Amino acid sequence: MRYGLDNATELPLHQNCAGTPTNPCPNYSNNLKHTRYMSGNSYIKYVQFYAQTFEVEPNYDKLYYGENGRPLSFLTGYLNMLAFGVTLSSSLQNEPIVFRFETDHSVALDGIDIIGADVCCNAVPVDGDTTMQPFFRHTGVLLGTNDVVYFEVPASLFKHEQFVLWPHASASNSNDFDIYIKCNEKPTPNLYDYRGFAGGSYEYVHIPDHTCWDQSRTKGGMWHVAVHSYRGAGMFNLVKQEHFVWQHFDIRAGTNFIATPTQMTQFASTLRQGVRHFYGATEGNIVIESIHLYNSGSCSNCGGLPCSVCFMNTPGAASSPLCGAGTIDMRQGSWNEPRHLSHELGHKYFCVRDEYSSAFGPLCGHSIMAAHDRIDQNNFCYSGNHNKDPGHLNLTTLPSAWQQARTAPGVITDYLPVETPDNYDYSTFNFSTVGTVGNVIRY
Repeated sequence: MRYGLDNATELPLHQNCAGTPTNPCPNYSNNLKHTRYMSGNSYIKYVQFYAQTFEVEPNYDKLYYGENGRPLSFLTGYLNMLAFGVTLSSSLQNEPIVFRFETDHSVALDGIDIIGADVCCNAVPVDGDTTMQPFFRHTGVLLGTNDVVYFEVPASLFKHEQFVLWPHASASNSNDFDIYIKCNEKPTPNLYDYRGFAGGSYEYVHIPDHTCWDQSRTKGGMWHVAVHSYRGAGMFNLVKQEHFVWQHFDIRAGTNFIATPTQMTQFASTLRQGVRHFYGATEGNIVIESIHLYNSGSCSNCGGLPCSVCFMNTPGAASSPLCGAGTIDMRQGSWNEPRHLSHELGHKYFCVRDEYSSAFGPLCGHSIMAAHDRIDQNNFCYSGNHNKDPGHLNLTTLPSAWQQARTAPGVITDYLPVETPDNYDYSTFNFSTVGTVGNVIRY
């Protein structure tokens, strides 16, 4: 995260972050390890990266890089206008490049800004599939129209599965990247089981449970995924997520007054963005597909059933019960605050408590369970950064959010992040189609 160290007025104003230009977050401990993978086509043999800025604490903060499965090199210290490269044993399609940033507890320098890369290619392609790690972001590069990058990942028979694609921030808005998915063999544009081909480069594919078996029909098979450039060149991000069947559901929302059409449009936007932000915070472990929104004037009657979310015409912010029962009350101060809703969904459906009071815990630093006006992340607290904030005098003995959710009634996730989770903000993700995540149906 970049804080504008040359301008004190740009420093973050957090309760645990009384910063100065040389030490922007003295009371906040970093997530200590962060890993990304980068893939490309079967011709790419060498990649050279260019960093406009490389300023990290010498020998305490390190960027490890290299071919996955081989010893990694690392960079540290002050290395402005740096160029560094990776030579691959076969091709970028066969084995991705891995980046792993490891840091200590301090935040003191500008960080790393990689602005571009060049590639050198083999004359003959070396085919293969990049093996995906579920829940880890895989970054790839498509060099032009009709370029394609392949991935493979074991199927999860007893869970729903999602493949999510979005463009890198540097990619052109005119690009159009698609994904094709097939069980046990590589897909083509004419032979696939699932595909995402909306206009642009935002794609979401949801796959039901018990869909891909191996040939013996005794265990899950292998998903093969192709990311294809229908138009353009640039970088993309791809992640594979999973959730149990009972973690995929719809909710009902209403009002305790008769709202105006303008207010209903605002409520629909808050619901859509809040539910999508919550989807990202759970790393796709909980999918709220549709929100049925009623202007009923009573939150006990959302189409004849009690509302899960109630927009209330009273002062204040949002509040909710813990772990399932009751209604999330969205008061006037939260009407236009999707992250307030995401926070309250964390109480109701992920069964986790506030992090900002040592009396309640779990303490993390800055997650979506921070105080409403302090939320600057898209993650739940996880074991790697739990109890890492020395600004709190009394650290909690309660488990981290992910550890709590693992055993909570109705949640029971078996995914426990061991490194920094993806932290991507899905609140404005273009899901493109009806019936995906956060689809608002108004009555």
